Amino acid sequence: AVADGGSVKTFAQQNIYSFWSQSKSAGSLWSFVDDQHRNKRRLDVAGMDTKLIGKLSRDLLPQELIEQLGKLPDSDPRQAAEVGSTLRRLLHPDELPPVTEEEFANLVRHVDLLASKLNAEDQDSLFWQQVAESIKRNLSGESRDPGMADNLIWLAETLYPDRKIIIWLHNNHGLMDKWSFYGSNDPTIQRLAGSEPRRSIGERTYV
Repeated sequence: AVADGGSVKTFAQQNIYSFWSQSKSAGSLWSFVDDQHRNKRRLDVAGMDTKLIGKLSRDLLPQELIEQLGKLPDSDPRQAAEVGSTLRRLLHPDELPPVTEEEFANLVRHVDLLASKLNAEDQDSLFWQQVAESIKRNLSGESRDPGMADNLIWLAETLYPDRKIIIWLHNNHGLMDKWSFYGSNDPTIQRLAGSEPRRSIGERTYV
């Protein structure tokens, strides 16, 4: 979308958490990325989070999932359409009817099948194998951190093996030891730690 003349800043506002894309402190970053693109010094911005929150995910991902399932041997178009409908309703919670447990289980089964059976002979298929793995992690309800790490390693080793990479993430997702955050003497962090029950802090794990 950006390569066809759009703005990275606008794209970010529609597809990335607002506190990363719409805050005043982040404005200069997106302007810089846009400037680099216009001056033919492109910076590729790649997401690594397993959580699906952007406009493109909501609008395009269900149909793309249907198309990718259609590439599998013995693909059932009816089943693929049902799976796509389930994902669309999960991404649009206001849509009816609500997703049933059976439909959710069927979605998980097909995403797992896609991750394991898609013939990764080209970059599009390689990308979709990783997307399927990422969706699996999202649906499982596990901590997002291992999935982010897995996606980051894939980006570095498979999609951009010869590129320099800048990693940008929330401190909470990059901590090996949560106490390096909560044990800080910084007044702001102390106020935050004081507002959260110790049991809640103790249950937090960052990897």
